[in-house]
Amino acid sequence: MSVYSQWGPFRRWLRWRPDHRDIRPEDAIRAIDDSVEDEKRQDDAKGATGLWVGLLGFSQGAKTCASLLYRQQIRQELLGRPFAGSDYRFGVMLAGRAPLITDAKYHGPSQDVLRIPTVHVHGMLDPHVDLHRQLFEEFCAPESKRLVEWDGDHRVPLKSNDVSLVAYQIREIAMQTNVH
Repeated sequence: MSVYSQWGPFRRWLRWRPDHRDIRPEDAIRAIDDSVEDEKRQDDAKGATGLWVGLLGFSQGAKTCASLLYRQQIRQELLGRPFAGSDYRFGVMLAGRAPLITDAKYHGPSQDVLRIPTVHVHGMLDPHVDLHRQLFEEFCAPESKRLVEWDGDHRVPLKSNDVSLVAYQIREIAMQTNVH
């Protein structure tokens, strides 16, 4: 965190240490949804324009992004794409772990597998890279996922070679999903 300490605010929606209070999944989902919508409103108020086409998250934020995409996928299956409430085309998960956060007891085509395209970024020196691999291998469909591995620990890549690899995969997935 020391590298990024001046870049807050940082949020925590999920319990990840024993001293954190329990958070019910539905409360976490509501807080996440409210936060995303609040950020969109703030961007709009500052004059931002354009579509929201992707999500990017690091660590707990990556797990959250994958979960938001999965919930969107379920809504699209149940209600149709125009009525799903969001239309993110892809996600970028940096050091994200499983399982997904969901409020659905849904047994349709999704069956706990995210099919919306994703780029996963794994630091090979991260002590929890096995948990990040679990999200990639078990919770994302083979045809819609990409992997970037880099020589780093639990942080966002900063060196230009590593950033270039990630940026290339983001551009590729954007083209694949017709984001121009």
